[in-house]
Amino acid sequence: MINTIAPLTGWALDSVAELDRHAPGFAGSYLRASDERRQVIAAYLAVAPIPFDDGHRARLSADFLGGADHRAILRAGFGSVPVGLRGALARSGPQPLDRRYYERLFRLLMRPPHREIVRTINQLPQLDHQRLRIAQRLPAQVCCANVVSVITSIKEAHDVAALIGLLIANGADADGLFAAIRKVETARALAGVWQRWSRQMTFGVHPVPASETYLPIVGANDLRRLGLRFNNCAERYIVGCLNGFDAFAEFKANNKALVVHLRRKREHWMIEGMFGKHNACPPPALRAEAIKYLAQHGVGEKPPRESPSGEWEVLNRLAHPFRFELEMED
Repeated sequence: MINTIAPLTGWALDSVAELDRHAPGFAGSYLRASDERRQVIAAYLAVAPIPFDDGHRARLSADFLGGADHRAILRAGFGSVPVGLRGALARSGPQPLDRRYYERLFRLLMRPPHREIVRTINQLPQLDHQRLRIAQRLPAQVCCANVVSVITSIKEAHDVAALIGLLIANGADADGLFAAIRKVETARALAGVWQRWSRQMTFGVHPVPASETYLPIVGANDLRRLGLRFNNCAERYIVGCLNGFDAFAEFKANNKALVVHLRRKREHWMIEGMFGKHNACPPPALRAEAIKYLAQHGVGEKPPRESPSGEWEVLNRLAHPFRFELEMED
């Protein structure tokens, strides 16, 4: 039975075509070869370019690549064949990859930064340059095939490493966090890990001291509970609170309560908003009390947005609310 011929594109196409010119039939043999052999030859071509201007040497190279076994080809190209290299190439698909992929793969297997990356390479069902780079950027404790498979970009891998560092630096149990990440099988599950573990974080010092009337929200889980009690989206501000840009509190008076949202503008804290349940406007008297209380602690209301003052603003004022709703002329 004839093997299915996979297409060939990219940098390797020129080399294969040149080899075929010096040794007719080489290209056809390459196109009918297994994924592993295609990748083995591509790896050789990536690290040991053939001098095509020397016809004799080019013909010898074509004969060698056409007839030698995989280990001999790899040894000729790299000098040695680390354990796992052939298997990794067999799982790299039929299409030659970026030239840098082959050198990176060899280096990681030959001189791994940690043993987990070798295990990950051996366990990944499919390999390409991006997966290798993702694996390199992950901490050793979470460098495993299932985690690499659910991360979609090198930037995301960088973010994963950064977030792990932030969580641990702010009190998260490292062993527990690593164990939770190693269990994920989907991107949704990984996002769930970040949500659950971020709720353990505490915020910086609240700008207004606590009292019987004023109850600052001091942690991410407390902010989540506040959002649940008031049926609002307070939890979405966890990142802002952790960064020190936002702060929340509950203000109580006369058996009524509202949510206070403060925001830092440069070095000053201001009232971003006040809400009742379901983000409804709180009673005016309660809101006035909260504003007065905050003013006593140096927190004022956000200044009103400045209205545009260009001379054409008259058009906006006169056309509103039917601004430019014109009928099309026939």
